[in-house]
Amino acid sequence: VADEVRAALQRQQRSEADFLQRCFGLALRQLEEIFCDMFGLYLFGPSFLFAFDYFLAPGGNGRVEDYPSDTDRVGYLQTGATALGFADDAAIFTRWLDASPVPGPSASALALTDSAVRVVVPRVTARAFDILAQAGVRPPDAAVVARVLAAFGRQEPDGQGATLGEIITAGWRYVDREGGLTEESRHEQYQMLGELMLKSVEVSEFRLRVADA
Repeated sequence: VADEVRAALQRQQRSEADFLQRCFGLALRQLEEIFCDMFGLYLFGPSFLFAFDYFLAPGGNGRVEDYPSDTDRVGYLQTGATALGFADDAAIFTRWLDASPVPGPSASALALTDSAVRVVVPRVTARAFDILAQAGVRPPDAAVVARVLAAFGRQEPDGQGATLGEIITAGWRYVDREGGLTEESRHEQYQMLGELMLKSVEVSEFRLRVADA
């Protein structure tokens, strides 16, 4: 009897160790994705939010274990956007739906993983922002975005120099102001916008090279 009890305890310990290792692996993959989200958010500002929403909205698909739930991921982006001063743009996520839950034995591992990830996310977010800040990178400036957007409204490229994030954000704001990308009648208008954005990038690149010289 003692041998059977000992064997049962060993099997339980192995099972618990395997369970925790699985949770740890899932957490690492989720945190990697969150780090990338925050890195992109810092670099590209509101344009990252617009693009994320455009390509992935409204969520609600089957849950992928390697990613946070749609609700959690959107919440992390909203928190990061608030920290960077983009809180108003994060309102685009209000219509999102959460992913369907994972059935079966994986559900308990995923629930524990999600709980642990939520605790660590603030540190991951701060780390992503700190890496870029220490490298001298700044998030898009709202005043510069407004200036670039005004130039696009005049059908002119920006001539004063802006970061890639500021130019792309101005482009998304232009599209948002015009009601979206879907109307075929506006194809030429958006083609022109693409040319204006590209020329603005070229101007910024030229100014950077001249400054370095």
